[in-house]
Amino acid sequence: MCKTKSHRYAVLTLVVLLAGCASAGGQIGPSPPLSRPSEAARLSLWRDGSLVGWFAPMRVRLDQTDLYRLGRNQHFDLSLDPGDYLLEYSIGFNNCSRSIHLRPRQTLRLRLVANCMMYEE
Repeated sequence: MCKTKSHRYAVLTLVVLLAGCASAGGQIGPSPPLSRPSEAARLSLWRDGSLVGWFAPMRVRLDQTDLYRLGRNQHFDLSLDPGDYLLEYSIGFNNCSRSIHLRPRQTLRLRLVANCMMYEE
């Protein structure tokens, strides 16, 4: 029976380590091209460091195009042409979205939370 318990612990440890590696973030799609670099707005997205969803990456999309996968406490900045965009992200079963409007040379900072809350900072 002891061998069975230690085997379970070893398997559980391996699963946790693999889940941690799978949640690493990074760019997964191309950034939208800029047509007016001198007028570009900056969108800064930061994933909250809460323990909710700690095991899963947050997938971020802009206008239905995959951009980034974010782990806990990760962020990225993106330069965009001024205009209206649909920002979406998903984590687990939560699919979150918000329309955003960017003005020329504006910086918009958003903190993304696993329960679909987006806070302007």
